[in-house]
Amino acid sequence: MSREHGSRTERFGADAAAAVVIGAVALAARLVYLAQARSHPLFDKIIMDARSYWDWSDRLARGDWMGDQVFYQAPLYPYFLGVLKSVLGADVGMVRLVQAVLGSAACVFMFLAARAWMTAAGLEPARARRVGVIAGLVLAVYPPAIFLDSLIQKANLGVVWMTLLLWLLARVWMQPGTWRAVGLGVVMGLLMLTREETLLLAPVVGAVAAVGGWRWHR
Repeated sequence: MSREHGSRTERFGADAAAAVVIGAVALAARLVYLAQARSHPLFDKIIMDARSYWDWSDRLARGDWMGDQVFYQAPLYPYFLGVLKSVLGADVGMVRLVQAVLGSAACVFMFLAARAWMTAAGLEPARARRVGVIAGLVLAVYPPAIFLDSLIQKANLGVVWMTLLLWLLARVWMQPGTWRAVGLGVVMGLLMLTREETLLLAPVVGAVAAVGGWRWHR
């Protein structure tokens, strides 16, 4: 039992170290990009879809949280901006910094998701971790991901929810449980409130979770 406990502690330590490294690389890449992009004349301009999100969040930050019309776009990202403005002020630079941190967290979730799915596929822990590290680092330095994390767009939150969903789905697949299933459902709901087209994923996620539960209890 002591040897098993020591092995689990060692694996947890290795996973934690990998997660810290991936998060640090991702955040450094995004901060470097933000520092370099500030010299572009359009960097601080809020136009097109970004302008609609920004104006909507302005109304929310002023207290109009309920509104009086039907949502014409998925509402979670404007509400996210509204909360940030209420707490930090209407500073687009601060919003981009928060999104850089969230984008870095998504890279860690990608690591955890890939490692979990590889473990479910039967790879030994060290090899599963290696695959997860590669997946996390690829997302950490992937240029489109770095670029999208700097925009006033819902893509940032969408990637966060998607990578977290993949990780939670793997955990439900390997060992179903009530709270894991609840967490999976909550994140699926957050994803749909961020990107409405992901409603199409709900039956797939539900089917995978159901099959995982059936396998576990069989």
